[in-house]
Amino acid sequence: MIELQNPSDESIKNSIVKKETFTVHATGGDLLEYCTRIESLLESANMSCRVRTKNRTAINTGALLTGVGVFGFLAQAAHNIATYNPDWEIIRNPLNNKIEVRNMS
Repeated sequence: MIELQNPSDESIKNSIVKKETFTVHATGGDLLEYCTRIESLLESANMSCRVRTKNRTAINTGALLTGVGVFGFLAQAAHNIATYNPDWEIIRNPLNNKIEVRNMS
């Protein structure tokens, strides 16, 4: 897996063209900005993607077991159905300020 530190659009595009799984280390709290940029670059290349947050399933499952998270669990299931079989998966990890971008094809 390739690791990119504060990458330019060009270096992200190069990894996309090569269909490489890569990690973006976003410094300075730019996690959402990088996530949006990566999603735009993928969509401009006519590729589909799913954006999700790391460990969200475990959090929603725990909430579901307590009876509180039914709507969160259903929303996540609906999102997975709506983005079925994407070309790429973008996984945000806000705790480590990283984004993992996986080629799913």
